[in-house]
Amino acid sequence: EIYSVTAIGEAAFKDNTTLTHVLIPNSVTSIGSEAFRGCTNLQEMIMPNSVTRINWAAFMDCANLGNLVISENCTYISGSAFERCYALTDLYIPDSVTQIDGSTFRSCNGLIQVTIGNGLTSIDGYVFDLCSNLERVELGTGVNTIQDRAFGGCSKLTKVTFAGNAPASCSGSAFADAPATLYYITGTTGWTDPWNGMPTVAVDLDTPVIITQPASQVVMTEDSVSFTVAAIGSAGLIYQWYKDGSAIKGATDSIYTIDSVQMADAGSYAVTVSNGVNSVTSEEAILTVIDSTPTGDPAEDFAYTISGGVVTITGYLGSNEVVTIPNIIERCFVRTLGSASFRANNLIKKVVIPDTVKTIEGRVFLDSQSLESVEIGEGVETIGSWAFAGCVKLKTMVIPDSVTRTDGAFFNNPGLTSIIIGSNVTNFGDTFGLCGNLKSIYFKGNAPVANNIEANATVYYFSGTTGWTDPWCGRPAVEIDGILITEQPQSEILLEGDTVTFSTAVVGIGDLSYQWYKDGEAIKGATGSSYTIDSVQMADAGSYAVTVSNGVNSVTSEEATLTVIDSTPIGDPAEDFEYTISGDEVTITGYLGSNEVVTIPNIIEGCLVRTLGSSLFRYNKTITEVVVPNTVRTMGDWVFADCVNLSNVTIPNSVTVIGEHPFIRCNSLIEVTLPDSLTSIGYGAFDSCASLETVYIGNNVTAIEAYAFYNCRNLTAIELPAKVASIGSYAFNSCNSLTSIEVSDDNTTYSSVDGVLFNKDQTKLILCPAGKAGEFNIPNGTLSIEGSAFKSCIQLTVVTIPDTVTSIGNEAFRSCTSLQEMIIPDSVTEINWAAFMDCASLQNLVISENCTYISGSSFERCYALTEVYIPDSVTQIDGSTFRNCSGLLRVVIGNGLTSIDGYVFDCCSNLEWVEVGSGVNTIQDRAFGSCTNLTVVYFTGNAPETCSDSAFDDAPATLYYMAGAEGWTDPWYGMPTVEVDGLAITVQPQSQIALEDFTITFSVTAIGVGELSYQWYKDGEVIAGATASSYTIDSVQMADAGSYAAVVSNADKSVTSDEATLIVREPPSGTEGLEYTYNADGTAIVTGIGTATEEANIIIPEIVVKDGVIYTVTGIKNYTSFCWSDSFVSVSIPAGMTSIGTGAFRGCSNLTDIFVDPDNPNYTSVDGILFNKDQTVLVQYPCGREGEYVVPADVTEIGEMAFYYCSKLSSVTLNDGLETISNLAFYNCGIQPGIVIPDSVTTIGSS
Repeated sequence: EIYSVTAIGEAAFKDNTTLTHVLIPNSVTSIGSEAFRGCTNLQEMIMPNSVTRINWAAFMDCANLGNLVISENCTYISGSAFERCYALTDLYIPDSVTQIDGSTFRSCNGLIQVTIGNGLTSIDGYVFDLCSNLERVELGTGVNTIQDRAFGGCSKLTKVTFAGNAPASCSGSAFADAPATLYYITGTTGWTDPWNGMPTVAVDLDTPVIITQPASQVVMTEDSVSFTVAAIGSAGLIYQWYKDGSAIKGATDSIYTIDSVQMADAGSYAVTVSNGVNSVTSEEAILTVIDSTPTGDPAEDFAYTISGGVVTITGYLGSNEVVTIPNIIERCFVRTLGSASFRANNLIKKVVIPDTVKTIEGRVFLDSQSLESVEIGEGVETIGSWAFAGCVKLKTMVIPDSVTRTDGAFFNNPGLTSIIIGSNVTNFGDTFGLCGNLKSIYFKGNAPVANNIEANATVYYFSGTTGWTDPWCGRPAVEIDGILITEQPQSEILLEGDTVTFSTAVVGIGDLSYQWYKDGEAIKGATGSSYTIDSVQMADAGSYAVTVSNGVNSVTSEEATLTVIDSTPIGDPAEDFEYTISGDEVTITGYLGSNEVVTIPNIIEGCLVRTLGSSLFRYNKTITEVVVPNTVRTMGDWVFADCVNLSNVTIPNSVTVIGEHPFIRCNSLIEVTLPDSLTSIGYGAFDSCASLETVYIGNNVTAIEAYAFYNCRNLTAIELPAKVASIGSYAFNSCNSLTSIEVSDDNTTYSSVDGVLFNKDQTKLILCPAGKAGEFNIPNGTLSIEGSAFKSCIQLTVVTIPDTVTSIGNEAFRSCTSLQEMIIPDSVTEINWAAFMDCASLQNLVISENCTYISGSSFERCYALTEVYIPDSVTQIDGSTFRNCSGLLRVVIGNGLTSIDGYVFDCCSNLEWVEVGSGVNTIQDRAFGSCTNLTVVYFTGNAPETCSDSAFDDAPATLYYMAGAEGWTDPWYGMPTVEVDGLAITVQPQSQIALEDFTITFSVTAIGVGELSYQWYKDGEVIAGATASSYTIDSVQMADAGSYAAVVSNADKSVTSDEATLIVREPPSGTEGLEYTYNADGTAIVTGIGTATEEANIIIPEIVVKDGVIYTVTGIKNYTSFCWSDSFVSVSIPAGMTSIGTGAFRGCSNLTDIFVDPDNPNYTSVDGILFNKDQTVLVQYPCGREGEYVVPADVTEIGEMAFYYCSKLSSVTLNDGLETISNLAFYNCGIQPGIVIPDSVTTIGSS
């Protein structure tokens, strides 16, 4: 029995990677879901007209499907049916199709042309999304709806032709990122210009209109090639193709094909389209024919894939330093350098990319740190993200005119110094982000779309191009009148017989011509961009320059000097050095000599000394002076590092490169002159040169890299010449004596105001020298204070910020330890990370009323802050912002903040009172952790939805909220809560002790509904005029002593505070000059005798005054500087002293009496000997007493060090009730014949 196949089932051929062709009989009506999904080698699909339905993902991921014919009776194509079919180029959807679901042809990035029949009414979402090479689309008369991103990401789609009326609806994202123009036929309705944001063109069918021009092509000999034109007009269009202006016999169709191309077929092709009445001629398309013999390195050196007849290079297997990528592999053009294909290759120095390559994908050369040169072919159109990032030796680049996008290609490329951008680049995104040394960007075309230029570069553009402003993307922009020399010829020093080449790099408009000159005279025949002398002679010495012309403008280069030297070596003998020779150039790698003064030779073994190798003299403590010869071009990394006695080094005008850390920690260097030949001062070049006072920077230096002069503590001034265009991070930080950074008036990147470094237009304050002292007023017009601008300016006390500043950068004022006040103007909208961290003296802080964001650690360890008000404008405060502000007492948080992030007020150990705005909805980990004095937290709104269990760790707070607020419980997250019925006092006035003429303040804190009023009372009587939350007595008198209280009222009720007592004391009496430590709780501890060394009788006072504050003296510290003093004979202990430390009076050889105030609760004195109050412990026997001593009968313990060094005693008799003799009690007493220890003693300490 014979059966007919009527359907291809679900996943029938799924993932069959060997299948290339499938013949489907005309009995099949449907193709199931995923039927051919993942058939990656399927090349052709001809569907019979019996097929009516193509289900979900039927041909998804058929990457090599190049030929597709859809059934003329198909009505439905399900979603993703042909998604990621990369080899599809042309697509015809017949009139029978009425529905195509979303994403059907998504990411078919080989698709060029689409024709949609008249049956389809809706183009659903994402149908052709990310078809990045789709150029033209023809839509049938039935299309009435175009949904989200139907053609989104079709970045080459330029022409969409509508056969009918304008669709009734079209999503705003339907053509997202598609630069299309919409064509419609005159007489159809609903069209506008623009339509849905897209430009439109009406087409009159009386005259043919070409909507797709024939495209130029590059093919190999024996390949097939087709030129195609798409035109619309009245029926019966006639075509005639031409080559180089001559009609091609028989070429009368819309497509012209050459089956086997030969070299003679190269030329220009065009077509004339006619309707018998009117005609139009296309643009010319160039056919370039390449010999099928490959050029470049052998294919075996590369990993690659072939798909759709083109090659993608995926990796490099060779070991060459110079790599020429082949143009052809296996008779297929190399079109793509695949992602990361050369990533982190540290062998390659030069890469040549052929014209056949169109795409350089992302990260291709990422972190290839030896790469110095790249030649990009004229066919490259796109360069992907980070393609050259991290290529630290890549100094210059030329982007050809064929490139249209660069998409972050050079992001984070610190080596790049200059780049030429071709005329067709329209978008480069963040291409130059973090290119810190980029100083010149040359644009040949109009201004592209740009997101950011972080580098300190100057932008150059040609006269006649459009879209430019000055500044442009925040960088200075300079107009070029036709020609600009971007690389000057370089001076050379050579031996006779050497070869020299002078070269120049130029950007310009038109055909450029060159003429070289020697000493002002034209050199016959020297008309190229470079000039070479094959065998230099003495007579060739002189100055060389080139004039470049384009017929309209001309420009002459700088002069380059050729010095020809005698072959007789100069300098110390070669035997003193280790060295290598490569290519007739010497690199010195080690020093074997022992001289203090070293003169490096200019010639060794007949070759010029060109390089001083890395770490050549590092750690050499003998050398004091080094003379470098004028043959040297490069000084390597760490070359003189840690040469602590090197005081003088002569750097000649031939040196162009100095590596990283060459003079780090050369502590004897006092003065350095950097030559004009030098263009960059390397990373950490003079880091921590402690004695360096003066630096002369050469006129051609363009870059000062990070940490170049960091921690040069004796450097007093710096002058930046005109060409300095970039300064790395911390280049001049921690130079504590640096008071001025001056800048040449001709510098286009930087300027100076009162010795402070700004950008040229003075909108960015970049760096204040660390030695600047006192007050500084930032000038009006400054927009930003850059990161670390004032970092470690430890002598600045006040900085005034104008109301033009909008942002304060990371660490901007960090460690300004003398800064006392910061008024942040309302123009500031953000305060970045650690901006004021470690400003230990900052007392007064006013935050901008328009600030929205305060970053983490911004005010961490600002110990002097006592109050902080965070305005309603602030919506975000990151973690640790006020952490360890140990002086902070009071905080008010405005209503804009929604979250108190982790550790924001952690370890604010003296914080007492916090008001939390109504917007706070979250309190994170340890937001108030270790706020050990925090007793009141007042919430003005509802309970936050979330609160970490550790938010109030170690904080003894009570949470207050108003009646009617929601979400509160008691306890709430383990914290006690109090509901306030309209009014409550949360902080009571405190009792105080004052002397006459002191100023004191009583204050009260209350929370309540509505406006609060206050009235203060003394001893129950109203104090006239005392109607604020605090009451101050400016000059206390004895009559002011008494009790004080406040009544707080609102419209509904009144509350009276606790009473606070004011005690007015007589001025303190006692010995002056003693040393103390002063505690936050109002107590003081005696730490030593201080300046009272001439006093015979020490009287410790009851109280002491420090900075207008009264402290009660409560103790003597252990082992104070009373110890071993022989100046005093007696000491008097006041009533308030409750603690006397161990050994407080040890070794005081003349002390004979210790007196104690009778009211002292802890101590007493018997016959001048110190005991505890009940006289059971003998605490201290005066060391100056002589003779015999009998311990009283009630004593049970001899205290630690009680008789320590009592060397004048002749005998001590211990009582029978004694139980304990503590550590060191009789140490070094020298009592003879000894001490009898009674039977009652049970414990004897050490020594």
